[in-house]
Amino acid sequence: MQRKQSISRRRMLGTVGAAAGIGAAFACGARSASGDGEESGPAVWTYHELDPEATSKIAYDLYPKGSCMYAVFNSVVQQLAEEHGEPYASFPTGMMHYGHSGAGGWGSLCGALNGAAALFGLFVEERDEVDQMIDCLFYWYENESLPAYVPETIADSVGEAASEAASEAVEAAAGAEGEVDLEATAEAAGEAADVAASAAMPTLLEIPSTTSESVLCHISSGTWSETTGLDITGPSRKERCRRLSADVATKTTEILNAYFSGGRDFSMMYREVRTKVHASQAAKMACATCHDHMDVDISEH
Repeated sequence: MQRKQSISRRRMLGTVGAAAGIGAAFACGARSASGDGEESGPAVWTYHELDPEATSKIAYDLYPKGSCMYAVFNSVVQQLAEEHGEPYASFPTGMMHYGHSGAGGWGSLCGALNGAAALFGLFVEERDEVDQMIDCLFYWYENESLPAYVPETIADSVGEAASEAASEAVEAAAGAEGEVDLEATAEAAGEAADVAASAAMPTLLEIPSTTSESVLCHISSGTWSETTGLDITGPSRKERCRRLSADVATKTTEILNAYFSGGRDFSMMYREVRTKVHASQAAKMACATCHDHMDVDISEH
């Protein structure tokens, strides 16, 4: 009986370690293959400030190639590789494919968040500081209405259609006989623009935003599906997660930029969330989303 309990405990710890270990592996640095414990490289890599808006677009474009975790992680590493070469260019970013749909389809931690946490561990050595960065990102994710990102190509096509329709309305009014009513013309142009914009936005791309109240993939996606009435297995959900990855890439870059700007900006960011996370419960996440009562307190363990 004691033997079975021991095995069960090891398996449990191994499962937990697998979920959290990627960031720790980065923070500890690479080890030599000989097993002598000597470091073969720096404990963490150097971060260079990036444009959050540009990063979000890259993440959106990368999503079809490897899903959420890959998109967020590689949106940062790819830029650093293009600008600075090694060691970024040699990082095997394909390993991040496993994070899709909450790690291999298991619906656990959102892959976009998993990729972001790995980035924090790649560039920041102190575990407590990595935890603070994770707090900022995960709390934002739980409470923000997402997705907010709108792809450039869609925004451009809708904007062009609306602009063209408005121009045609103005030209029609100007060509009419008699005095032109400027107020009526402006109103007509606005209405024409709205109609054209709606027509230019396909149903698939009308992606509603929701507040997940959880960092878990199955709850985040499930809440979105239940709230919007859209099929969780359909193309709209995939587009939702693609845009969500872009949003997470934006926030991740903002946090990294703030942290490496000298510390004060990040300190202010963290101060806003540190008293709001659920540290007195069995975990920091919003447990009440799924559980009515959480009496176990392991915050000190």
